[in-house]
Amino acid sequence: MRYEFRGGALGPEWNSLRGPVDDVVSPGAGEGGLTIRLSPEPLTSTGTPAFIARRQQHVHLCASTRIRFSATAPAQQAGLAVFQNHARYATLGLTVDAAGTPQVVLTAREAAAATRLAAVAVADREVVLAVDSDESGYTFRVDDGTWTTLGSIERSFFSTERAGGFVGVYLGLYGTRDAEADPAEAHVDWFEYAPGRVGPGQDQL
Repeated sequence: MRYEFRGGALGPEWNSLRGPVDDVVSPGAGEGGLTIRLSPEPLTSTGTPAFIARRQQHVHLCASTRIRFSATAPAQQAGLAVFQNHARYATLGLTVDAAGTPQVVLTAREAAAATRLAAVAVADREVVLAVDSDESGYTFRVDDGTWTTLGSIERSFFSTERAGGFVGVYLGLYGTRDAEADPAEAHVDWFEYAPGRVGPGQDQL
């Protein structure tokens, strides 16, 4: 299923954390697309970050999104999240490095520790981000004209046994910045949830 966000409001399958996010996440109505206003509330916070997600309902799937974002500092980031709870999640984010070069970064968060697993420079500020799910875990990719795999995270990382709770995994979109960073917006053209498919197509960008 591909979401192009052409309605005036998000569908009931989309969830946010601890409250509405209408002030930071806006569907494009007739024009389509989604605008995410980066929030200083991180995904680790107990507040309401700029984050929407839908529940993962299938083991085998590919979730992907086409996103455009012109970050001006490494503290600004927007992209795709695999989320179990605020202390255990992974992000595949479009940002820039210290020199201002666009890059996509794969990060895993476990309790108080955030581990950067991989980073790759990209040729454009508009990319397709994708995560494949199967029995072994989650594999993260980016397409800036050529598909690149950044890495994988084992499924047990998000399991109830390690993460606690019972809500399961959510797949979605986020935008964060440090409180000191300039305000910024990311634009999402679409988000696709494709059950039974592992490995994004080569014609999405």
